Amino acid sequence: MCEPKCKPRLTRVLAARVVGTVIVAAATGSVVGSLTAQVATARAFVEPAKLELGEPFRFVIEVSGVSEAQAPENVYFVRPFTDGSADETFPFVTEITAPTTGQIGGSVTFTYSLVAKVAGSFEVHPLRIMADGRRLETAPVTFRVAVPDPGAVSVRARLDRTEVEVTEEFQLIVDVTPADVVLQWPETPDLSGLANYTGRLRRERDGSMVFPYVASVPGTHEIGPVVFEVGEETYRTEPVTLVVVGEPPALEARASINTEQTWVGSDVVLVIEVPGVRDLDSDPVLPDMSGFAEQIRGDGSGFSGGGGRYTARREYRIRVTAAGEFEIGPVRVMAAGQTALTEPLQLVISEDLPPAPVESPQDLLATATADKQRAYVGEPVAVTYRVLARDNRWSLDWRVEQRADTFALPELENFRVETFRSGDWEERISVDGRLYRVASQRDVVYFPLETGTSTIGPADFTIQIHQRDGPSLSPRVDGRGRFVELTRAQQQGTWTPMILATDPIPLEVVPLPLEGRPESFRGHVGRLEVRSRVDRTHLEVGDTLTLRIEVARDGPSMAAPDPEVAFPVGFEVTEPEIDDTAMRGYRLSGTRVYSYRLVATQEGSFRIPAVEMSWFDPESESYVIALTQPFDLTVVGVRRDGGG
Repeated sequence: MCEPKCKPRLTRVLAARVVGTVIVAAATGSVVGSLTAQVATARAFVEPAKLELGEPFRFVIEVSGVSEAQAPENVYFVRPFTDGSADETFPFVTEITAPTTGQIGGSVTFTYSLVAKVAGSFEVHPLRIMADGRRLETAPVTFRVAVPDPGAVSVRARLDRTEVEVTEEFQLIVDVTPADVVLQWPETPDLSGLANYTGRLRRERDGSMVFPYVASVPGTHEIGPVVFEVGEETYRTEPVTLVVVGEPPALEARASINTEQTWVGSDVVLVIEVPGVRDLDSDPVLPDMSGFAEQIRGDGSGFSGGGGRYTARREYRIRVTAAGEFEIGPVRVMAAGQTALTEPLQLVISEDLPPAPVESPQDLLATATADKQRAYVGEPVAVTYRVLARDNRWSLDWRVEQRADTFALPELENFRVETFRSGDWEERISVDGRLYRVASQRDVVYFPLETGTSTIGPADFTIQIHQRDGPSLSPRVDGRGRFVELTRAQQQGTWTPMILATDPIPLEVVPLPLEGRPESFRGHVGRLEVRSRVDRTHLEVGDTLTLRIEVARDGPSMAAPDPEVAFPVGFEVTEPEIDDTAMRGYRLSGTRVYSYRLVATQEGSFRIPAVEMSWFDPESESYVIALTQPFDLTVVGVRRDGGG
């Protein structure tokens, strides 16, 4: 079913299929007429100007002052229409013919015969027409289709059954009259307190709309209303009553971990699942793990499943800190008004280092790639760290678990370090003619602080390798034939933690030149642009103005110095509010905005001088100065009412 923002169009195709209520019609042809005007023009209009739902109408394109014209390839309406040749018993397929052509007062015309199928306001986008070798364009056309009698449209809600058992499916049905009226997307009532929506909304040929649900809570429930819009009219169904009988199944909660054996300093993923519910009443209550773990945090939440049967999920990452055999006690879960406890889990933590990779080094690589190996002092050096694997995400033999890894940077004294968000990992990389998948990625920027030959030392990835023990990693099916999704922790097999180290990166750091260095230079290497503006230049004593300075730079948000502003005497100035929302995520560029509030404290004329910021361009090996404009301000005394 097409949603309201679908755009129908008239095209050069002679036969077309409509998806939902989107109609594709033809528009081709040309005609030769007498040249009756010196200036060529094109216009489009609708006849009649006032339309009602279900009425036939004409859309006309008139081209004047030319001898030959060709109809536009596409005519777009903002909402769906169909022409009069449609088979009304099955309105989703229609045979379309070319528009009729003719002459009106020496003008070439193209006329489309249509029937309004939707009420509301509409617009036809500007049309480009080739005429006598020239391109003409019409103005947009707007018009409105009214509902002739709002009482002629009716909507009525009903249930396919008024009594169901818990976990049984039922259907909320809305009958629409007339059957071919086009509705906006409906606003359905919130049934989350009594049922789960299956997501299989459909509209039948008789015009009725069907919303399937699965009952989850016993009791007598009132459902409604369902709200529809037809054009500019709003329709609401009357509420209906559903009785749900039986007892809900006992709440089940299960816990699992991605590995039962690990070592001190590694991370373990704890997964909590609650079948039969989509949301939990509150966050699970985790047991006390302070004796062997720290830094417990939520790693994600959500649900899986479909057809109205869901499994709520919570994930936690635990960093283990002590060696020994430990128990992760029961987790308390609250959902659907019930409480359940998971079974305890056993975890063996070793002091030993993780084992060597289970596959050959050619199948598993840790790489570090720098964007340069020679840099000026203060110039950002971007390094991308990756774990590359010759596995497949759903490999039957082994794979790298993406979200159960940790990353440790090298310890450096002569660098400032910043990390930023990585981009999309969904790519394949060739190394020595072999393709690898990016299993994990970290992006880091180093700012060298001292000159000379230096080295960015190795970084370490702590990862988990999953090897299959059972015959298959494919999803399983329960006794009722329902799909049950396997979480990472539930997948059978052996989880082997290991550490992979990247190669070191050599780097030559050269000094910045002294020649031509501006006094305003504060060490930034890379482009800088600075702009400023004020919201007013005339004030009264006590008024506040806002000075906004935007600094666009190459480098992360903290890579450039703050602007230095020489504020005039006569104002109280607050510390700036800093906004980094314009930063471009993981890219080495963005804009930081500084907003200063200045309160005028005395009369007079004042100036906020230009703000100067300078930077070094490594490509041209020269310094560049960026300046804002100055602002002249006038402050007058407070006006007094009744003065004279």
